[in-house]
Amino acid sequence: MFNRYDWVVDAGSDAERIFRVLDGDYQPLSLTGYTARMQVRPYMSSSTVTDDLTTENGRIVIEDVGRVHVYLTHEATAQYKFDEGVYDIEIVAGNGDVTRIVGGRIIVRKEVTRE
Repeated sequence: MFNRYDWVVDAGSDAERIFRVLDGDYQPLSLTGYTARMQVRPYMSSSTVTDDLTTENGRIVIEDVGRVHVYLTHEATAQYKFDEGVYDIEIVAGNGDVTRIVGGRIIVRKEVTRE
């Protein structure tokens, strides 16, 4: 079920994406009772979490029709000090089963205008 998606973001800007989750028959997966989590790190083996998004903190919204809506805030993207980092998104079923649905690089275009 894992897909790769390299996400280009503008530092200091809000960004959002909707990721579709399909079942084995390529139909939208019912996500009733699921939660989701995403972390952004400078590189794969880094212990530093640059950004932490969850359904609990409101930065990921799950729609039952197989859609996971992810919000990157301008405050968060302004803190992305790397040119290229990594991320992935996991969904967690009510019974605790974890499935990684997407991941890849976060490519950051630096901002010129800052406070």
